[in-house]
Amino acid sequence: MIKNMFFCKVFLFVTLLCGIAAANSDSSIKASSGDYLEKINPEEIELSRIFSVDLRHDEKFLKAIDSSINFYTSILGTDELFAYGDEQYTPLQMLHSLIIFRKMVTADKTYDEFLLELKEYFDVYMTKSQDEHSKFTGYYTPEIQASLVKTKMFSHPLYLTKARLKSSKPDFYVQARNDIKALEMEGAGILALEDGQMLNIQYGGRKRAVDELAKQRAKMVKKIVKTNGKKKAVFVKVRQAPKTKAVFYVTSSGPQGSLSTELVPGYSAAMDMNLTPVGSLIYVKSKELSDAISDSSKVAFQEEKKSGYESFMLVQDIGNAIKGPGRVDIYCGEGKKAESCTYNVSSKGSVYLLIAKKNALTDFLSTEVK
Repeated sequence: MIKNMFFCKVFLFVTLLCGIAAANSDSSIKASSGDYLEKINPEEIELSRIFSVDLRHDEKFLKAIDSSINFYTSILGTDELFAYGDEQYTPLQMLHSLIIFRKMVTADKTYDEFLLELKEYFDVYMTKSQDEHSKFTGYYTPEIQASLVKTKMFSHPLYLTKARLKSSKPDFYVQARNDIKALEMEGAGILALEDGQMLNIQYGGRKRAVDELAKQRAKMVKKIVKTNGKKKAVFVKVRQAPKTKAVFYVTSSGPQGSLSTELVPGYSAAMDMNLTPVGSLIYVKSKELSDAISDSSKVAFQEEKKSGYESFMLVQDIGNAIKGPGRVDIYCGEGKKAESCTYNVSSKGSVYLLIAKKNALTDFLSTEVK
């Protein structure tokens, strides 16, 4: 009896501790969520000072919006939640938020009327990074010359992903190792074959070739071991793992982001999706533009723009180096011109997140039901 009472007390004590730990853990998550987002008060800051570019009726921008709408539609059956500060949104609410915004940007109204609707129906958050400003970079889809046969010019093998990858059977050959590195780093590319055919390919990770596994040999390695307090040199057999190879797969559409939707130059961006909701609507404003005195210098994102720019964008991709709040990698497009653009957009600035207010979403849902 005493023993049972002892274990009951221990159980209650452990349960209490776990409850306290869970509460602290939950509160820390909420605190960290608010650490990198600051809600804008539209009564204190005129939205016209933030949103200066009119992208209404822009077909490319609408295409990017529709890609995110399709993404949210595809995950309606999941229990995923998207955080904005202390607020959380379901996939259905994220979907409705973009539908509301799309209706606003296609309505036949003045830009001032659009801003008034934005103020009424949307919350705006500004990201707070460790530095004073957020960091912007650009990425692109390289076009790589390739051949189906190995020649003196095309001598570096490129592989498509398959169940049994063999290093002795490449699918294509390119001119330099750096071509493969560029495809791997950018995540996608276009293969320009000698017969004029153009293939869109996506990076599929790295794999080991089965034929290299088969011919793998053990290597004698010298090691120092200690026995009875004395050091002794011994040789042991070590079977080294074969190097992996970058593999790719062919797609029927253009370059795709992490949402498996086609990226739109200037309107699709990569961010840290551990911090920024996937598929979400953002607005970027470069520091050069923020510091500009004249409003006439404010222009939307352009491939040839070398100084200030600003634009609405959709978070539709990720990147290994894109980490932290406010870190944005802007998709610039395909080919050499897009490559130049990646240098032009590298700057610092401000990033704003937009999401429909909860009451606007409730009103929208009730209207749609009716």
